[in-house]
Amino acid sequence: MALPESVDPQVWIERWDRMQEACLLDRQERLELMADLVAVSQPEDAVVVDLGCGTGSLGLAVLERMPGAAVVGIDVDPTLLPLAEARLEPYGERARVRQADLRQASWPGQVGQGVRAVVSATALHWLDRAELARVYRQAAGLLEPGGILLNADPVRSEHPDIHRYRAEWEHELLGESEAAWRSFWDGYLAVLGPEAARERQRALKAWRGDDEGYPLEWHFEAMRASGLGGLDCFWRRGPDAVIGGIKQPDAAGEERTRKRMKAKPTPAW
Repeated sequence: MALPESVDPQVWIERWDRMQEACLLDRQERLELMADLVAVSQPEDAVVVDLGCGTGSLGLAVLERMPGAAVVGIDVDPTLLPLAEARLEPYGERARVRQADLRQASWPGQVGQGVRAVVSATALHWLDRAELARVYRQAAGLLEPGGILLNADPVRSEHPDIHRYRAEWEHELLGESEAAWRSFWDGYLAVLGPEAARERQRALKAWRGDDEGYPLEWHFEAMRASGLGGLDCFWRRGPDAVIGGIKQPDAAGEERTRKRMKAKPTPAW
C-alpha cells in the first residue's frame, strides 16, 4: 500500500514511537538488548527475520548494532509496512519488508534461506496458542543450526494473584497507554482514508490471541518442541519479557563442533 503524497511518513514514525513508549515499559532497552543478543550469538553478516515488524523499530536496532546484517521484516498490516519501508530505507538492500500473515502456514515463503535469527517484539500475542506454536516450529525450521529465536511479549503468570499484581502494577505506570494507542490509530487512519482502514481490517480479520500473553512455561515447552535449546528469559519487566533459545545442531553439526574444539589449544587457566 502506498501512502498518500500528503502524508509524511517520518511524522507518523515519530508518533508511533511516542505511542509505543507510552504503552511499553523500557521499550528502547528491550530493543537494544535483543539486537545485542543477536550480535553476540550470530555472525556479523547474519540474516535476521523480524516477525510482526510493524514500523521497523526492532529491525532498525539490529541494523544499527550489526553493520553487516540484513533484515527481512514481515507484517500483515498494510498500513504499517510503508512506515517500515521509510524507516529502513537508508539501509538499502540490507532491509526488505514483506506483507504476510503469520496465521497462514505459507509465510516462510517470503523469507528465503540462511536465516541466523528470528526476532519479534510485541506482536506474537496476536496469535492463538496453536498458531503461535506453529510459528515457533516454522521459525526454528528457517534457522540455521546455532541460530537464535527471540520473542519480546507479555507473558501471563500461571498464579492468578501474581498475574493480577503485575498487570495492576503495569497499568499504574502506563495509565494513558490505551488513550495513546487510540490517538495514534484514529489520527493515522484519518489521514490514510476510509479505503486504507477497510484494507487494514480485511488483512487483520478477527482477533485470536491474548493481549495478556501466555505463561512463560508454555512458551518454553513450545520452543523446546520446535528444536530449540538454551531456553532463557533474558529480560523481565512486570508482565513483559524477552524469551528465546538457540536451534540445536544436527548430529553432523555437533561432530563438526567437536572437531573444532579438539583442534583448539587447551586454555592455561
